[in-house]
Amino acid sequence: MLFSIKTLRAGVLIVPFLCTLMTAQCSSRYLADHFNKSASDESSQAPRVIQNLSLKPGDSVADIGAGGGHFTLLLARAVGSDGRVWAVDINPDFLDFIKERATAEGIGNIGYVRASFTESGLAAKSADLAFLRNVFHDMGDRVAYFARLKGVLKPGGRVAIIDYLPAGVLARLHGHFIEEGEILAVMKDAGYIAVERHTFLEGQSFNIFKPVE
Repeated sequence: MLFSIKTLRAGVLIVPFLCTLMTAQCSSRYLADHFNKSASDESSQAPRVIQNLSLKPGDSVADIGAGGGHFTLLLARAVGSDGRVWAVDINPDFLDFIKERATAEGIGNIGYVRASFTESGLAAKSADLAFLRNVFHDMGDRVAYFARLKGVLKPGGRVAIIDYLPAGVLARLHGHFIEEGEILAVMKDAGYIAVERHTFLEGQSFNIFKPVE
């Protein structure tokens, strides 16, 4: 499922199969919690990812494909009480899950946006940064989507994309990967230029783009 069914590491790629065997137990809440456990794993290097986004207090960030919200909450803390983070997902249960966590942790600068497969649902010029982690490979018409997304960005806005590289048999078998070059090509066709490239994530690409002026 676009945005919601985020790719997990090889050890948990069996979840979709288990869901078919234990439907009653495979709720959105279970999946959201599973995503968060993966996102909080040391290998995800979440603090370093946030640091390299170069966010400022008061910034607004769209976490597109927010899933269980682990990064949503980190982003909300990074931009401070004067900033705003939009949790964007096609699954309303995931948004409810994030809202519960945010409320429990006293985080009040998050908005919740129900997306569709083709539209982010975000207002025009509402984000300084659009953040997509392990989402790009599941998207359909990427060029059209990111061309439209330019209208969501504020002047000087950026798009950060993290996704799995084609490493490992299971990743290739399930199709949960994308060549870094393909990401770069799609973003170029959508009207962006690459402005930063980070290589510290094992098995993942991490690029930041800006619209061509």
